[in-house]
Amino acid sequence: MKLLQELLSLREEAIETQLASDIWKENKDSAKTYVPTAVYMVKKVKDSDPTEYEVYTDKGGKRKLVATMDTEELEDNYVPVRPDQNEDAEGFTVYRDSDEVEAFKYDGDTTKVDFEGSTKTLKKGDYLIRQTEEDEFTYEVQSAKYFEADYSEKK
Repeated sequence: MKLLQELLSLREEAIETQLASDIWKENKDSAKTYVPTAVYMVKKVKDSDPTEYEVYTDKGGKRKLVATMDTEELEDNYVPVRPDQNEDAEGFTVYRDSDEVEAFKYDGDTTKVDFEGSTKTLKKGDYLIRQTEEDEFTYEVQSAKYFEADYSEKK
């Protein structure tokens, strides 16, 4: 009977809710810069004046046109994977998205992250990602399997 009373008196512990910015401040020393792993094949459009570029994805040996853009738009959205690369036999060079994010792999107790109105659970092993959007920081939680597939640490 006493055991039953003890079991009934146990209460579940509520998951703490914290602001994303507070969690970031506590873990900022372990944050690193990450870049997207997706690459694009970029080729100059022949005889275009001003110079235009075609941007392709390459999946399974099949290229799909993403966009045609001028030099300024290309430089705003993409960066070369290597600064000194030469065009391949077909005239392509390899680029990646210009976006960079700061992130760290969370190692604490499960918590709920308050994104100023909405909440998401942050578990051990998940990543807390911080990006700049105009004059503010924005935060996002992403599981390790997705984050590690889409991003790599900037060297």
